[in-house]
Amino acid sequence: MQKPTEKTSKMLFKTEQELFDALVPPDNAFRKLNPIIDFEKLTNPLRDLYSDLGPTGIDVAKGFKALLVQFWEDYSDRQMEQAVQENLAVRWF
Repeated sequence: MQKPTEKTSKMLFKTEQELFDALVPPDNAFRKLNPIIDFEKLTNPLRDLYSDLGPTGIDVAKGFKALLVQFWEDYSDRQMEQAVQENLAVRWF
């Protein structure tokens, strides 16, 4: 195995957020929408509805964003699962 060079070490040791920021273009619709809508303000009242019983679920804001993407892109549940796995822009959002 080769030792990482300066060029490759920059690629290998980035955080997930740094990779998403590098790969999702700035003109992407989700990137433009994210600063416009205050998702924390929308989802904070819903946090009280969550139960402490059972396994922990996904964050309310992430679930809300996933529902929006599913509606906007007209995805079925299976297509939404696939989009979250394969589409970097959806995963970033």
